[in-house]
Amino acid sequence: MNFFEMLIMSRKMAFQDGTVTLYGENVLIFPAPSIIKYICLTGTDPKNAKELYHMAKESILERRGNINSTGNSEADVSWVIDTVNLYGLGKLHYQETAGTAPAGIIIVENSPFSNSPDCMVGAPMDHILRGILAGMASAVFNKELEAVETECRVVGSSVCKIALDTKENLMKRYPAMYKAQT
Repeated sequence: MNFFEMLIMSRKMAFQDGTVTLYGENVLIFPAPSIIKYICLTGTDPKNAKELYHMAKESILERRGNINSTGNSEADVSWVIDTVNLYGLGKLHYQETAGTAPAGIIIVENSPFSNSPDCMVGAPMDHILRGILAGMASAVFNKELEAVETECRVVGSSVCKIALDTKENLMKRYPAMYKAQT
């Protein structure tokens, strides 16, 4: 049974009366090019990029009561990655750094933003994905976590990479990126 089937079987995802819910929260199934174009147009302004990031993070944290930890760091990180993979924001893989899960690098293949010709703007564009990851990981681990995009296809990398860690650690490792993105 795949993760999607498990969500439906466990009633974490439902389709009823024109409403789709995931973990008790209404979600939309929307034509990707429309929302991607909007985000690419607004996300090029650093102020908007920060607002998109915080909006996505806060929208997850507002529902933290629907997100539960298993107490197992590896299982919790897998749950975050599997859940976010359902959002259609690319194929995510997690690399732990220095044995400190949930801190790590999330590698994103096929980000819809970096695959869109509208987003070839020379600056990282995965603001919403960063916010969702930071919000989910913060909720699951009951710890304030942030995310910065350290590499992005729109600036020439082969994949996008997002560092997830505490504010303090990200400010030390990626000071310019942290300041520009959060």
